[in-house]
This record gives sequence, structure tokens and C-alpha cells, in this order.
Amino acid sequence: MNSKPILIFLFLIASLSLSAQESSSSHTGRIKGGFCFEIGPVFPTGLFKSGQVSVDNSEFPPYKHTFYPAKTGFGMDMGYLIYLGPAFAGKYLRAGIDATFFTFWFNKAENPLGYSKAYEYWYFFGGQKFGPLITVNPVDRLMFDFSYKIGFYGGYYMDDWGLGFWQSEVGMNVRYSLMMVGLRYGWGNINYNNYSSSSNPDRIAEVSTFRVLIGVKF
Repeated sequence: MNSKPILIFLFLIASLSLSAQESSSSHTGRIKGGFCFEIGPVFPTGLFKSGQVSVDNSEFPPYKHTFYPAKTGFGMDMGYLIYLGPAFAGKYLRAGIDATFFTFWFNKAENPLGYSKAYEYWYFFGGQKFGPLITVNPVDRLMFDFSYKIGFYGGYYMDDWGLGFWQSEVGMNVRYSLMMVGLRYGWGNINYNNYSSSSNPDRIAEVSTFRVLIGVKF
């Protein structure tokens, strides 16, 4: 009796078993929390890009506060990925919280009337954002993060300070080892009334942005 087919069959079984064990072990403990730092361009969208006017009807004639069209800016995020409980679905998925403890960005504004200083106005923003996170680890050290966050921001524009609560952001990260690339879309309003709704009229501006961030996750 020729034993070669049997030996080949046993060898294939052993190889498949070893491969399955290695594949299983590659998804044990790979999705871990850690510190994240990202920087990149911030692109205005919607009314933030085209320009908008806030009208105060409490005065006569009504006072118009102009928010000039924003141009491409720059931003940074610093935060932490916090995972709750073990991975599931065969160690391929894990849920947690995407906590951005500090976010900052700015955009310059264009004066459409064509004055001598075309870019004499600036938008500055800073704050925090938190929300649910789910990470997919399809293979090796490749990760996909999907998140929805609520933001709380302060802003500055033309000598006016403002606050924005309950702003929303959806985002996705693609990570491999330490490197990560993130896509973000955020929307919401900021009221530039110098933090005093009782003595100053509301000057509400829509602030929506799309950003591409590159960074690291430790």
C-alpha cells in the first residue's frame, strides 16, 4: 500500500490546523486603547464656506453681522481610544469611546468685497468631543475606527467670542501599527455673543467642516 497519499493528507490537515491557530491568535489582544495625535487640513463646507449673515432685529434698523467665507485651515486633535469590555465577533470587533480631550483649528476668512487686505479675518476654535466608537480588525494590525462624537467648542472671530454646544461629528480612521489617517465631518452652530446672552444679541454662525488628519496612535 502506498503511504504517500496518507502522509500528504495528514500534512495538509496539520498545515490547515496550524494556519487556523495562527489566524485566531492574530486577533487576540490586537485592538487596544491608546493615545492619539492627529494634524491636517480643515476644509469649510456649507454656509461656513460660502459666507453668512446674522441679523439682530432688536435694533432699528436691524444690525447685520457678517461672517465672511472661510478658507482652508489647519487643525489638530489629541485624545484617547478607550475600549469597554473584550473584543467580540471572533475578536474582529471591539466597542468603546473616542475621547478627544483637546481639539483646535483655525480658518482664515476672505473678504468678498475686494478690499486691500483680502484675508484680514480669522476664525479660531478649540474644545473637546466625545462619543461611541467601534473598531474593526480584519487582518494583522490593520484597524478601521468608526465614531460619532458630540463636541463642545469655543470660538473667536472679529473680536467676538462664542460658544457652541452639542455639535456633531462623524469620523473614520484607518490605522496600521502606529500610523493612522482620519476623515472627519463636523457640523453645528456657534453663538458669537461674547458669552453674554442677556446683554448681547445672538450672533449665530453655522460652522461645518471636513478634515483629513494624519497622525499616530500609541
